[in-house]
Formats: sequence, structure tokens, C-alpha cells
Amino acid sequence: MVKFKMKIYSLFYIGDTPERVVNSKIKEEGRLRMYLLNARALSISLQRFGFSLIILTNNKKGLEYFFSLDEFIAPLEIIEIDFSFPVPKGIEFYSAHFKIDVYKYFSGLDCYSVLLDLDVICLGRNILDIMNSGGRPYVYDISEQVVCVYGQTKILFDMASIGGGGEFEGRWCGGEMIAGDSMFFSHLYNTCIDISHNYFKCYKNLHHNGDEMIVSTAIELMRNKGFVIGDAGTLRGISRIWSGSVRHEKRRVSDLLISDFVHFPADKKFLAWVGGWARFDVDKFLRLYRLYYGYKYFRTAIVSIFS
Repeated sequence: MVKFKMKIYSLFYIGDTPERVVNSKIKEEGRLRMYLLNARALSISLQRFGFSLIILTNNKKGLEYFFSLDEFIAPLEIIEIDFSFPVPKGIEFYSAHFKIDVYKYFSGLDCYSVLLDLDVICLGRNILDIMNSGGRPYVYDISEQVVCVYGQTKILFDMASIGGGGEFEGRWCGGEMIAGDSMFFSHLYNTCIDISHNYFKCYKNLHHNGDEMIVSTAIELMRNKGFVIGDAGTLRGISRIWSGSVRHEKRRVSDLLISDFVHFPADKKFLAWVGGWARFDVDKFLRLYRLYYGYKYFRTAIVSIFS
């Protein structure tokens, strides 16, 4: 089998205006520190399994300064790229929209690229070995978490609104992991750009704003044209854990922590604490996160009883 050159990236976009931290109650003054430590946690967890992290940003000089400080020194590389996607100020998940520019950057590389969110932790390497040996593109299908909340009819209507009509299944891709070669990302970028005009015309009426809305629609359009795109979730490559209250049915946390990568969108402060470790220890992480999850679950239950 052909061995592909693989590189692992995260987006760290530094905006010029304050942005609400979705899925976290962290105050504005602690936001940058939290993200820096999240990046460090991801980088040391990847290092544990023999991989390194590359940060893509619009402000290399600023990030190089912060990552030179003792608290944030991490085994990672920083690359500044161009960002031109016309994202309106104030939109939900403002920074995440710039992943579209990242896809353009990937389309010009001679390697297999994996994009991860900063609030992700690496707990194994099997999915990366599968990607590296086969070269197939992968996304993470989280339809079961989305359809039960917003309804299949609304999701299909929104996809058709920005996708120009046509047939859609309503499958939803999470933004925490997407991987593929330059050809895949070239087609993905061009498809995202093609439908972005419709997206920005009607984004205020959609059930969701962000890269996931655009990418989920684009992936369906690509599949309709014959692209074969795998689901990393079915291979235990990635899972998403919600420690707080959610509107969809929760799976047992023990069933989710067996994935190679886990996304913790509601636990950025916990990951920031992990980012302060000298080195990453999988067993220690799993033990302490189970305690943390149990505490949050118990606290949420008590609040719901007396509210």
C-alpha cells in the first residue's frame, strides 16, 4: 500500500474584535489563555503517539510570542496563511468559518492533511494509521446528535436553500475532524465557495451558522457526484462528549472515551488544566476526566432538581 505523507493541523484564528466563546462560560480576559493551553494539551497528546501539531493562524508573530512563554511552550509549529473568506462580523462561530480558507491551503499541499479542533485530545493512533495507509478522505458524521434536535425536515430545507436544491440525505458533519489529500480539499474548497453566496444570503434563517452548515452541505453534494468519503466515527476514530445538558440522547461516556480522538466542546477549562501538564499520560487523563464528568453530571442533576 502507498504510504502518504501526513500532517496534523489546527486553526488558531485571532480576531480583531471580541468573540463569544461558544460552549464555555469563560470570561473574555481568560479566553486567549484557555485556547493556548488547549492547543498545548492537543500537541502533547499527539506527541505521546509520535505525531506533531501544526498551528495555522493569521498572526504568527503573536502566537510565537505567547508560545515562547514558560506556561505555553509546546511541541508545535506555527504557520501563517492567508484568510479571505468574507465572514460577517458577529455571526455565530465566526472564527470557525475560516476553516474554508484552510481547505484552500490544504489543496496546495503535497500531503494528506488532518484538521482538528483545538479542544480535541488524542488518546490513540489507529485512525491516523488507517488514514495514512489508505489515503481516503474522512469526516465525522454526528447526524444522530443534530437531527433529533432540529428535525430532519429543517435540516434538509436548510441544505437545499444553500446547496441550490437537489437531493440531500441530511447527514451532518462535525467540524472537529476532517482529513484528506489535496485533491479532496480542492473539490471541498471549491464546492464551499460555490454555495457560500447562498449561505451568506440566508444565514440568519438557518438552524445553524458555522463551517458545519457549509461543509455538511458541500460533502453531500460531493458524494452525489461520486466522491467516497469515510466516517471516522464508525472506526472509533473520533467521538464528541458533552458533559453538560444537551437536547439529544447521550451515549455512555465510557463508550466514547475508547475513540482515538475525543472532542470536548464543553470542557475547554478542563483541557486548559491538562495543557499545564509536563507530559501527557493517557491513563491519568481518563481517570481524572471520568471524575470531572461525574462531578459535572451530579451538579447538573442537582441544579435541575431545584430549578
